[in-house]
Amino acid sequence: MLRLLTTGFRHLRCLAALIRYGLWHVHFTTLVSRRVSVSRDISCGKYCFIGPDCHIGPRVIIGNYVMLGPAVMIIGNDHNFDRVGVPIIFSGRPPQRATEIGDDVWIGARSIVLRGVCIGAGAVIAAGSVVTGDVPPLTVYGGTPARHIRRRFVSFEEGDRHLKLIRSDDVDVTFAEKL
Repeated sequence: MLRLLTTGFRHLRCLAALIRYGLWHVHFTTLVSRRVSVSRDISCGKYCFIGPDCHIGPRVIIGNYVMLGPAVMIIGNDHNFDRVGVPIIFSGRPPQRATEIGDDVWIGARSIVLRGVCIGAGAVIAAGSVVTGDVPPLTVYGGTPARHIRRRFVSFEEGDRHLKLIRSDDVDVTFAEKL
C-alpha cells in the first residue's frame, strides 16, 4: 500500500512539473526538478530525471530511464565564427542539429553536452565532463573534452542482455530508498 502511495505521489509531482514548464512531449513519469531551463520542444521517455539547475536547449531527444544530474547543460555548438569581417554576434547560425540521448544514460552533475551530439544507450558521462562528440553505447566517458574511460559492463554479452532487458516492457521500476 505504501509503495502504491509513493508511486502515485511521484506521478503527481511529475505531472505538475510537466504542466508548469509546458512540456507536452515528455512522458508523465519523468521528474523535472525546480529551477530548470528546458526548451519546450524537448522529447523525453519514461522514468527520466532532470536535476535542479539544468539548462536544456532546443531539439533534444531523450530516451527512457535517463538521469541528468544537477546543473547539466545541453547547449551551444551553434554559432558561425568563421566569417571574415563579421562579428560572431552577427554571423548567424548553421542549421540546428538534434541532440540524442539513448535509453538508460546517466549524465553526471555539471556536465556540458554540446548540441548535435549523440549519446548511445547505457552510457555514463562522468561529472564535470564536456561532451564534444558522439559517445558509443555502454561506455563510460569523462573529462574535458570527454574521452573513453572504460566499458560499462565487463563482457559484451552482459551489455547486450542489459540493453535487451531495458527495452522490454518488463523493467523493474522500484525506486531506490532514500538515505
